[in-house]
Amino acid sequence: MGTSQVSRNETSSVEFMTSAAAQEHEMHKQAQALDQMTRDMMVKATTQGAVLGAVAGCGLAAMTGAGKNKCLGGALVGGAVGGAIGHAQGKKQVQERVELVSLSRVMPSIKASKDQMALVEKGIPDMLAAQEKEISTLQRDRDAGRISEETFETRVGEIRENRRALAESLSLSAEQSSEALAALKSAEAEGQDGLSWYIHTVSGIEQDAVSARSTISLL
Repeated sequence: MGTSQVSRNETSSVEFMTSAAAQEHEMHKQAQALDQMTRDMMVKATTQGAVLGAVAGCGLAAMTGAGKNKCLGGALVGGAVGGAIGHAQGKKQVQERVELVSLSRVMPSIKASKDQMALVEKGIPDMLAAQEKEISTLQRDRDAGRISEETFETRVGEIRENRRALAESLSLSAEQSSEALAALKSAEAEGQDGLSWYIHTVSGIEQDAVSARSTISLL
């Protein structure tokens, strides 16, 4: 009878471990995807002005000449500083006919990041709950002598490392969203219109990433 009870407890412990580990693996994939999407959003929000600055610095007509590669390379140095429209000659005309941020390029990245952030936010509470249940079960099994202290500490260490990695991933997503937000606000300050939705949405992604990070206790 006692053997049967121990067997049921051990099975319960294994089930909790399997459930929590599966959710950890899924959250790791989702957080990685969010990092990639917010990075893409950041790049597309911040590079447009730099590239345009390089083109303007060389002069649109001169870009067909033999020295265009050398010219473009030098101009990119100036263009990369703050995404500025680099060369004084023709600067006003270039600013009037181009966007500092290409909205058609950045919109899909913003939408993808927003949707992915929602998936991550939804999954974190379930993963944390599964981990807490597993830790409680492991503590009972350790105290009852069914598992060793080493086994307990090993698994708790794995949970701790999983949470640390997830927290770092969310912090990175928040930082990348912040960079994209700064670029959008800068473009608006320079006179680009139609950025309200973009700024509001990216700000929400950044805030959601920070909020999700704050729910993760590192144990």
